[in-house]
Amino acid sequence: MALVASCFQVYPECSGAYSNQAVVLGVFRQLSETAQHLVMTFLFMEKLEEKHCSTFCESEHKAKQALNELKAMGIFISEEGFVRVQKEFNLQVRSSLLREVSCGLKASRKQDKEKPSIDQIKSQTEAAWKSIIDFLIDKGKNPSISILRLFTRAGILAQEARDFKKTSECFRFLLKSKEAQMCYLLKQLLLDCGDKVKTAVLLYNLSVAALGQEYSMKQVNSNTISDLYELGLVYKKKTKSKRFYVSPYMIGLLTNTPKSYSDTEKFLTIETNFRVYAYTSSDLHIVLLSYFMHLETRLPNLVIGSVTRGSICTALASGLGSEQIVNFLEMHSKNPLPQNIVEQLALWENERKRIEAFDSIMLDDFVDMSLYSSTLNQAKASGAYLWDDKERRVIVLDKE
Repeated sequence: MALVASCFQVYPECSGAYSNQAVVLGVFRQLSETAQHLVMTFLFMEKLEEKHCSTFCESEHKAKQALNELKAMGIFISEEGFVRVQKEFNLQVRSSLLREVSCGLKASRKQDKEKPSIDQIKSQTEAAWKSIIDFLIDKGKNPSISILRLFTRAGILAQEARDFKKTSECFRFLLKSKEAQMCYLLKQLLLDCGDKVKTAVLLYNLSVAALGQEYSMKQVNSNTISDLYELGLVYKKKTKSKRFYVSPYMIGLLTNTPKSYSDTEKFLTIETNFRVYAYTSSDLHIVLLSYFMHLETRLPNLVIGSVTRGSICTALASGLGSEQIVNFLEMHSKNPLPQNIVEQLALWENERKRIEAFDSIMLDDFVDMSLYSSTLNQAKASGAYLWDDKERRVIVLDKE
């Protein structure tokens, strides 16, 4: 289940947005394959007994999972042992079969005399997104208070007095792909807003908007557009402009539409001896690598380093996981990631899990052996006993 669509499970009132075709398209494409199959099977049925749903699936287990998913999303309505597709969702899916889904946002009536080119829109929105990421790696200035609050509620930052500190979630966020980062923030934006139906309709319609088309600020939430502008997901020539354009990165983001470009750079060469060669001059790439690598040499367009036990342990202590590091390496590697590296990272992570720390109490300096023995017996009887050393007359008890 995609991040933004998962909000429909948390807030049932979001199902009110199913009257919009773009929302239904986006949500449908983000369902599991079995759930999609059930929706299309029941599309022209009035209702069906729930116990018969498994006959349309590979197994009863998959049918149960898909039904739970569809019920949680408000797509399937269960009544007295029967299930049916929610009326509005049903109508919009049928409509999508007959005609192409188009953006429902209001286009600007007056044509922009100084209309920006698509390249201008792309470069400006890229710069806006880069400034956000630069801030998170301590290379740029602070964004607006609205974006800082968004990051705080998303768990990326923690507010301490007047300062904002990065959390372990921030490190995990930075290792995600650009698309996953944007979806993560859009989910938080939807969770935070007052009118979730209108915001969901806006976000999903932006995802099916036309690149280069100018849209009016009328009938849209100006605060939401301002946040999206600062995140580089929409473009405005001026802050108070009455029209906006959609960023290439926003188009197709929530509807799983295939893109003609890739936002993932392949700049890593990784060897079986744990040596890593990063062909980059990007501050972001170098900072991210420093989270879990020992950097040894830096040249104008090349950084050389090694993945070591110490560097991985430091990364694990900061809140990263071996799976996230592996995903990052696989995402940016020019060659397949060596299997020995994947296995070794998992082993280093498991080392940390072998030892469990908890509060305890140590008793020592017993005046005689009889007092030591009676205390030891009482500790074992009560279940508080953890460890003892008879020669040194030491007993360790569980603090709880």
